[in-house]
Amino acid sequence: MERSDNRRDTDSPLLNWLERVSLANKRAADCYPPQPYSGKAILFRAAEKPDETSESSEALVDPLNGWGEWVRGGLEVHAVPGDHNKILSKRNIRVLGEKLRACLLEAQSHRPTVR
Repeated sequence: MERSDNRRDTDSPLLNWLERVSLANKRAADCYPPQPYSGKAILFRAAEKPDETSESSEALVDPLNGWGEWVRGGLEVHAVPGDHNKILSKRNIRVLGEKLRACLLEAQSHRPTVR
């Protein structure tokens, strides 16, 4: 089986599956026209930058990571320890979980009662 970049197949089902998923995600993103969201949103943002991030990177310049222009009802930002690739590590997942739990409890406290 030939790959789209002319490299030979790795014979690894997992790697082949990941490549297909990555390609499908790219195609979907390329075809999706984003629309502004009128509600409130919460961004869990990596507190650290990866070593390969340049100082002029948009992620460093824009603390809202580009979401500010799309979220019209307010964007709440929470920093999570680690860089983009490490915020889900064992060391950092507890902090993310605590922040997520607090946000969910806050959202539930403002939800109207359904009868």
